[in-house]
Amino acid sequence: MNENSIEFLIEVLTPELAAFVFCESKEKLFEYENNFNTMPAEVKARLDFLLKIIKHLEEICNDEGVRQWFFRPRVRLNGISPIIIFYKGRWKPEDELPQAVMRFAESLCDADVT
Repeated sequence: MNENSIEFLIEVLTPELAAFVFCESKEKLFEYENNFNTMPAEVKARLDFLLKIIKHLEEICNDEGVRQWFFRPRVRLNGISPIIIFYKGRWKPEDELPQAVMRFAESLCDADVT
């Protein structure tokens, strides 16, 4: 994981969505992109987690599909869309709801359903 990771996140999700799920402002996101070493460990953990989810989704979706996936309410997430789960403040990858999103994204690769 490096500064290219943030560039990738922004490229796939758009700056606005990336900042939203990353729980940072767009300005802070670009600051981290330009000076990756200033990123705190907990923020790096969220970045790594989001990148793993996106990698799973890219096996079945293009970039537009990945972006749309975050907004659709999901039965497997009790009718909540992933964007809402990540918006609920400074989430941690080990939290229950982000873990549910990860498991769901992983399962899609095996099932070939969105």
